[in-house]
Amino acid sequence: MILHEKEQKRLHRQARIDALTQDGNRYYFKDEIQKILDYKISETLCYRDLNHLKYVNDHFGHGVSDQYICEFVKMI
Repeated sequence: MILHEKEQKRLHRQARIDALTQDGNRYYFKDEIQKILDYKISETLCYRDLNHLKYVNDHFGHGVSDQYICEFVKMI
């Protein structure tokens, strides 16, 4: 089955965007890093880890930890 270009673009975007946060996921990140390397672009990379996410998830449930993640993404 051949997908139309519009549908291919939609699926490609869907595969690179996290459903919960609507932010780029690891596939998006990998593609962006590859562009930086290919074009020798000068960029700064910031990596953040959410402290105590497992604790929040274990003690307050997945819903609260999802909110925690979403609020963090909004802040950055």
